[in-house]
Amino acid sequence: MYDVLYLENEAGYIIENLNPTTDGMYFAWDETKNQIIYIMSNLETVYYPEDYELNPNKCWITVGSAAEANKVIEKGYNIALEKDIEEEIVLSNVVSINTLGFKASTVTFNAADSTKSVETAYLIGQFGAIGGNIGGASVVQSGTATSLAVSGTSASSVTVGGYVSNFSAAGGVNANVSSTGLVSTVTSTNTSVITNNGVVENHGSSTVNGGA
Repeated sequence: MYDVLYLENEAGYIIENLNPTTDGMYFAWDETKNQIIYIMSNLETVYYPEDYELNPNKCWITVGSAAEANKVIEKGYNIALEKDIEEEIVLSNVVSINTLGFKASTVTFNAADSTKSVETAYLIGQFGAIGGNIGGASVVQSGTATSLAVSGTSASSVTVGGYVSNFSAAGGVNANVSSTGLVSTVTSTNTSVITNNGVVENHGSSTVNGGA
């Protein structure tokens, strides 16, 4: 997504103006076909190209507010930030977020409302607090986060691939710190944290297996 927006910026497009929402339209980038499509405001009808087979889970839309982000997420699209967002972003669907150099201050998973969740959500970039119930999905974090506190089921997983100050896992979720992960403090409830040569500085009373 970053490469696509960089090339568009080089071509004269401005990220903040990428979504023509005032005209009742959205631009979306389809990562599978590497194509930008033009979608009606209902986020279900492709205006151009005609007869396009739409798969929201493979499409990215840039957003500039929490309200806009929540609307797009509800339809199952991945989002990329066009500016810092201080308000809470609610993941009613488990989708991916790329902050593109900006910051998402609060991201909350709400798996209880998730009916169209993708299998894996990638959280890329700079975040404040990330938390909530991920249901049976997988979450992979890279970049930085002040906190990452999730619960889920034995079918779910959360992986720290960047820096997280406070990492917390509960409810049987499979918790991992990858080889590129760094956690200052980890706590766990009814689950153990597996490190794959990642670094956990303060284990506390948590069960941490492997790694440093």
